[in-house]
Amino acid sequence: MKLKTWLLITYFIVMLLPLLMAYILFAWIQSYNDDVKVAEHVETLSKIQAVAVNLRTPELYHPKNADRKKLEQLSDHNVVIELYHRDGFLLYSSNTAMKHHDPPLNKETLYSDLFALKQGYQSFVYKEPVFDNSEIVGFFQVRVLRHEWNEAVVNRSAIVIGLFIILFFVLYALIAFLVNRKVNARLAGLMEEMTRFAEGKEVIETETNQDEIGKLKQHFYAMRRQILAAQDAIEKEQREKEYMIATLSHDLKTPLTSIQAYAEALLAERKLTEKERQEYGEIIVDKAK
Repeated sequence: MKLKTWLLITYFIVMLLPLLMAYILFAWIQSYNDDVKVAEHVETLSKIQAVAVNLRTPELYHPKNADRKKLEQLSDHNVVIELYHRDGFLLYSSNTAMKHHDPPLNKETLYSDLFALKQGYQSFVYKEPVFDNSEIVGFFQVRVLRHEWNEAVVNRSAIVIGLFIILFFVLYALIAFLVNRKVNARLAGLMEEMTRFAEGKEVIETETNQDEIGKLKQHFYAMRRQILAAQDAIEKEQREKEYMIATLSHDLKTPLTSIQAYAEALLAERKLTEKERQEYGEIIVDKAK
């Protein structure tokens, strides 16, 4: 497999991993939600109906002279009660974070989703109008917080995130190992072989793959063989030159030695006859030719 293809596949796996873990988390939460949906809905509706019976009293929605202390007994850390005037002003809330001077609800918000149990991520919400002689005097809204459901989702999210982190590090270590094996180690080996060849040391050719580094290694080996062949040719040519020079030197040395010897005899020998002198001169001319 070529390195380009291998790196693209690795990149795809790394990019796909978060999506896969997100899908697992979503599917797990959805499965849990489907398992508890009916039971949670019935239990929540039962709580709301038990509270709503006490909230349908018209006197609770008079801005003044309304005794709402008993409402504190109906609410707890899971149930939040809110009473609104028919004009949208907040009359009472068991949630201390909500203030009576907050902006009133508009008509559209106030009259939307009446008698419907709305399921949200944090809570169930139920809203209902309160009548006094067929006239709306106010609205009550009951929120049932989904602490147990949220805790289960948080736990499942923590488990999935933990698995994601573990899988991420395992995948990172595996990819780092494979990258080192397929790229770094092979490049380091190729650089070492190049360095040995540059220093004139022996290089043993090893097996090459068909990927980019393998082809680079093949080109290096081909270049090395060409350089060695050129060096052998140069050395052979140099040996032939040396042999030719040695042969020429040998061929020239014999006549030159004779010329030198007869020339020195002509100069040194004083009692040579004319015939000997002529003979020596002919020998010198002959050797010179």
